Amino acid sequence: MDPARWQRINDLFHDALEVRPEERRAWLESACGGDSNLRENVEALLESDADDAGQEFLEPVAMNVKSQLPETAPRDPRIGQRIGAYEIKRVIGGGGMGNVYLAVRTEDFKQRAAVKILKRGMDTDEILRRFRTEIRVQAALSEHPHIAGLLDAGTTDDGLPYFIMDYVEGERIDRYCDRHRLTIDERISLFRLVCAAVQFAHQHAVIHRDLKPSNILVTPDGTPKLIDFGIAKLANPELSSETATPTRTELRFFTPDYASPEQIRGESITTASDIYSLGIVLYELLSGHRPYNVSGDSTFEISRAITDDEPTRPSRAIIKTVPVGQDGADERSQTPERIGKDRGTEVSRLQRRMAGDLDTIVLMALRKEPQRRYASVEQFSADLQRHLDGLPVTARPIGTGERVWRWCQRNPVQASLIPAILLSALFGLWHLTRLSEQLVRSTAVESAAQHADMLQAVQDFYSSAIVQRVSGDVHATHLYREELGAIPVPATFTIDLCRYLHEQSLTGTAAKLYSDHPWRPDVSPLDDFQRTALQSLTTHPEEPFFRFTEYRDRAVLRYATARVMQQSCVDCHNTHPDSPKKDWQLGDVRGVLEVIRPLDNDIARTRTGLRGTFLTMGGMSIGLLLISTLVLFLRRASVR
Repeated sequence: MDPARWQRINDLFHDALEVRPEERRAWLESACGGDSNLRENVEALLESDADDAGQEFLEPVAMNVKSQLPETAPRDPRIGQRIGAYEIKRVIGGGGMGNVYLAVRTEDFKQRAAVKILKRGMDTDEILRRFRTEIRVQAALSEHPHIAGLLDAGTTDDGLPYFIMDYVEGERIDRYCDRHRLTIDERISLFRLVCAAVQFAHQHAVIHRDLKPSNILVTPDGTPKLIDFGIAKLANPELSSETATPTRTELRFFTPDYASPEQIRGESITTASDIYSLGIVLYELLSGHRPYNVSGDSTFEISRAITDDEPTRPSRAIIKTVPVGQDGADERSQTPERIGKDRGTEVSRLQRRMAGDLDTIVLMALRKEPQRRYASVEQFSADLQRHLDGLPVTARPIGTGERVWRWCQRNPVQASLIPAILLSALFGLWHLTRLSEQLVRSTAVESAAQHADMLQAVQDFYSSAIVQRVSGDVHATHLYREELGAIPVPATFTIDLCRYLHEQSLTGTAAKLYSDHPWRPDVSPLDDFQRTALQSLTTHPEEPFFRFTEYRDRAVLRYATARVMQQSCVDCHNTHPDSPKKDWQLGDVRGVLEVIRPLDNDIARTRTGLRGTFLTMGGMSIGLLLISTLVLFLRRASVR
């Protein structure tokens, strides 16, 4: 028979085992497409397997290679051979190290068993050590009711090691739960039995390292059986009479979808790795999906997601729709309606049932850091029981701060860019704010100085061009308003001019002229700034005195300059009948001219400009972060 033909028959045979017996005839007619010979061959295989129709034994693969029959021959040469008291009937599974056969005991009584025989060509020292280790592990754990038991072991006539174990008539746990439409509570209870088996293995210093649904079979009576310890790690060397070779990169066998981050990275493996894999199994049993949003089945992308991405909460994952071939949906599309139906409830109720404690329990088992998961499978199982009993669970959700910190640990380049960009932006903004403040102040001082100089020039011009040129009946006095034909003295002229300009000014700038020896009787008392300005300018008349302060509930600049006696002023003040002081000397400070310049308009304009600058710099910072993220993504893609 052509090998391709035989492979087609074998595939149809195994597919038919998944179909209910009463539906097989119609299914075969459709699947064989009118090929009567093909159908007869498949029916012959089904008849030979009539004793176990509708059941399956899945011996999962240690090296993550799909079960397959040898393609070089239409019939496996082992079929029909005797191994001890057992006769091999057919192949039921295969992997990297060996094939698994269904065998029937023909002596004394009839019993079916599974026989695993090492493949020819795989009998290297390392593989032989692993095979013998698997036998010892299976023997040590056989007493547990939820672990497939070891019946016998030995060497074939052609020198290849084998072992015989219980033939588990059952189906993988996820399919069993869906087919029987188990509720969430029922799924958790079934899962806790699996936890008991894994905890038993851990107590015997055995780490499974390949926990997944296809390695957990459930018998028709609802009993779970843990199988395939082909890549188990012995934490206790006494269990093996051989010295274990440290795990090497090329021998890191595992199923990527269910591997822990430390397995992906090739780090030390502990019982925490089994806890992580159990967490993924529970995630699937509850939500019908896998924890990470990965399109396709790229091993690189799956591994990257396990080490870098945070898993989606199970309660949120159930609303996804996943087509066949993605996210573990290998038989049918996963829709929210289908998931709810398989769990005997509606999607909305299912979400409410899972949100909270169940989300937290599962996500604790799936933490990236082994030390932050449950300390043991027993604690994991106990927390699930506490949830079923309505008691507080020990798991606690991860806070936002911790999520950010973990993201920074996984993305050190991006994490270092963020503070660098933020610090640079903050320093730039602080520096720009200082510069803007200095600009406002320097502009205000310069503007006030120009106002003071202009008023001084106007007063000097008035004094020389008007006051000093009048004679006769024209009298210069500070009471000029009360005397017809009189004119104001220069100081009074400046004071009234300042008042007039302030009343007409739209900017709010004001000016005052005051002295320790005022001529006018209606002068207001000096405030603190004015007294300080007089004292300072009397000592240093050549230096302006100013302060940035509050004045009448406004931010202002108060700028004061000294008015120094000239010779013409000395003569006038010492001889004028209204002068309160008669002993003025050349160079004396006769008064202070103060300019009060509001700053609120300047501050508002500056803040508007800074706000625009801040937004621009913030946009640039975000753009730089996005660019850095894109660069890292492209680098990862190129490695892929």
